[in-house]
Amino acid sequence: MMTLASVGTGLLFGVPGHLRAASSAVSRSYWALLALLAQALPFFTAFSLAKPEFSDFAWGGVAALLIVPAGYIAWQWRSAESYIDRIVRIASAGLAALMGWIALTHWFSNDYLASATFVVTAALAAWAMRTQSKAMQELAVIPLAFGVLALATGSWRFFEALNNSLGGIKLMASTLPEIGEAARMTLLPALLVGLIAALPHFALGRWPRRLAWLAGGAGALGFLWLIAKQVAAIDSPSQFITLGLAERVVMTQLLFLAGWLALRRATDWSSLWAKAGMAATALALFRMFWFDLGVFNPLYVPQSLGPIPVANLGTIHLGLTAFWLWQMARSRVVASAHGQLPKLSEIASLVMMALTALVTVRQLAHGNLISGGGIETGENYLYSAALLILSIIWMTIGIRLGLAVLRLAGLALLTVVTLKVFLIDAAALEGVLRILSFMGLGIALIGIGWAYGKVMRAGSLAAE
Repeated sequence: MMTLASVGTGLLFGVPGHLRAASSAVSRSYWALLALLAQALPFFTAFSLAKPEFSDFAWGGVAALLIVPAGYIAWQWRSAESYIDRIVRIASAGLAALMGWIALTHWFSNDYLASATFVVTAALAAWAMRTQSKAMQELAVIPLAFGVLALATGSWRFFEALNNSLGGIKLMASTLPEIGEAARMTLLPALLVGLIAALPHFALGRWPRRLAWLAGGAGALGFLWLIAKQVAAIDSPSQFITLGLAERVVMTQLLFLAGWLALRRATDWSSLWAKAGMAATALALFRMFWFDLGVFNPLYVPQSLGPIPVANLGTIHLGLTAFWLWQMARSRVVASAHGQLPKLSEIASLVMMALTALVTVRQLAHGNLISGGGIETGENYLYSAALLILSIIWMTIGIRLGLAVLRLAGLALLTVVTLKVFLIDAAALEGVLRILSFMGLGIALIGIGWAYGKVMRAGSLAAE
């Protein structure tokens, strides 16, 4: 009964309203508003009081039919200029979008709530581009914000996994979202909002477009991470010891590779390639420092590096990271950047080289698992020898190629090694062995100083 009364009321006021709105009368805008109210109020009254009388599919069909009259008014008032005409244009477009959203959310399950909302956002943003209307841009922001909220809510299991991982909890495959569920609730809406942000057919404004980029990129990246986690499928502590580091190494190095490829294609800082390259590199660095050097460091969390000296996961991971950072400092975009970014990238690369030398020695002394054991005297000497060799290599390359950063870093590292030998290594020796170690170090330092001075003088004469 309520449904029939609502239909009758809508027809009673809606039909005359639309007829008068189609005329050229001065008051046609007010008649258009009456037609919109006659469409909206009876529908929502019946929807709230008599919803159980019909199925969701039927209510969605009714809402879809009601898009037509509201959309027709929005089309007729697309070039409106007066204040009341602009109100009609916004109200009609908003009502058509709302009816479309109700139809989609009743035809599809709640898993597609964010996707349905982004479809409505795309329609309003496309209409804003068609009408060149600032008000329509602002109207499209409403479903965009709601869609981002729905996307975040539907991806709560990703946030839970991220929070646990950042806190040092080992993620098991059984606790991650299911692929099908994640595809419906995260990937699909992420792709939709990403298209809205990327294509010029949608007018959103600067900051809403950035929000769309952020939501789409985060959703797509989260789904790719979920797919990558299925390869190793770690689901027990023993599997984490065997495969945990290998899984992180592959993911992080793929991010470094993607960042390097994007930076190679970038021409300036404003390009999408530059932003994507820096974002991928920053994420890879975060993973390296937070997980591999932080909460899941193999020094205190048992993880397999591999039994082969030098060709182990620790050496490869840190060595490749040093390589990518050195290459980033020399990319066209980063090298032309103002400020200290190129220099910081070079310094970070040198730090990673030093860590590579240290983890190589650690693996050589302890084998596959480097956690738990102390530092024996022989291992301590090997650290000094490895850093000494690295400092000599840096100075040699820096002098030959004229790279001041390598030359100065080599001198600094040599100073550190010298202090370590005098204060730590020699303290473990006694008698003649201590005297011989001091003599050997002194001779080595004299030789390095003589060679360094000779090369520098030759370089100065050549420059003159």
